[in-house]
Amino acid sequence: MTHPYVDGAHQVPLSLTNDNHVVAMRNELLFLKIISQYPKLFTPGPVLTNAIRRYEKIFLPALKSSNTRHPIQGAPIDIEWVWHCHMLAPLAYHKDCEEVIGMIPDHTMLYQPNVFTNGSYAISDEIRNMWEKYAPKANFKEK
Repeated sequence: MTHPYVDGAHQVPLSLTNDNHVVAMRNELLFLKIISQYPKLFTPGPVLTNAIRRYEKIFLPALKSSNTRHPIQGAPIDIEWVWHCHMLAPLAYHKDCEEVIGMIPDHTMLYQPNVFTNGSYAISDEIRNMWEKYAPKANFKEK
């Protein structure tokens, strides 16, 4: 099954089962519940501006330099939020990712059953290592 973009010129393959949808809905709700604990991430200001900077200037280039092609999950929560919001505009997301890093990252956080443990968000050691290799002086996790 494919899902056409808004303009109908591009198609994205979908391989979701009903079980995947249930996991995705559960994870989306958990993710939004966690994000609601960080109101400065969804209001204009320095925290959101910094999260966008970290996503654009560190995370995406680090992702490119790692040559990671498998599903990516477990970025710091501020970056996950910006990434999540970026993907809500699929045409812009695909265009931006192709221009900035030359690929579309396989970001399937919502379809992974173990992203959330005990109601909290699990940060990936793989992403932490990728970040520290690319930008060793930049804080991985914002306080």
